[in-house]
Amino acid sequence: MFKEELDAAARRYPDVRYEPQLIDATLALLFTRATEPLVIPCLNRDGDLLSDLILQMFGSIAGSESLLFSFDDRLQIRVVMAEAPHGTAPALYRKNIANPMAMILAGAALLSFIEDEAAQRASRAIYEAVFESVYDGIATADLGGSATTTEFTDEVIRRVARKLEVWEALRLTGGTAMSPREAESAPSSRGEEE
Repeated sequence: MFKEELDAAARRYPDVRYEPQLIDATLALLFTRATEPLVIPCLNRDGDLLSDLILQMFGSIAGSESLLFSFDDRLQIRVVMAEAPHGTAPALYRKNIANPMAMILAGAALLSFIEDEAAQRASRAIYEAVFESVYDGIATADLGGSATTTEFTDEVIRRVARKLEVWEALRLTGGTAMSPREAESAPSSRGEEE
């Protein structure tokens, strides 16, 4: 039934490239055509396997959120569910070493679907804070870092709070506010540095 629905959709939208294939061929193509942007509609089990493999190829199964959508007859999103694509990892329970990125990003993803400016800003701040933290070397062991679950989460919270504070100041002042880092490097208002 799933393939029949995809075939019907392909007939309705002939300008959209459609290449039906079995899951084993899809897995193989990920290694040979990895740079091509893809949307891979698939059954839940196959999608779970694909996403776990792809995420691990880029460092960690905890490196992304997983989104599930329900559409109405006009193809408008009715329901969004976000989750971490990995399991519960009971072996990591109470060890403070699990990578919390996927759960944090799942929350950010849900916020992005709320039609509210504050929710949109919070979503963006969370995404930026997570990836900037990793870029700055604050990461859990699975990504080559030494941060604990708590340390990584606290760093993301700190960065999100700071971003929201700065963005609100910019909004209130019409874009003239500076971050503390910018203020430190700006020329002195007295004309000469002492």
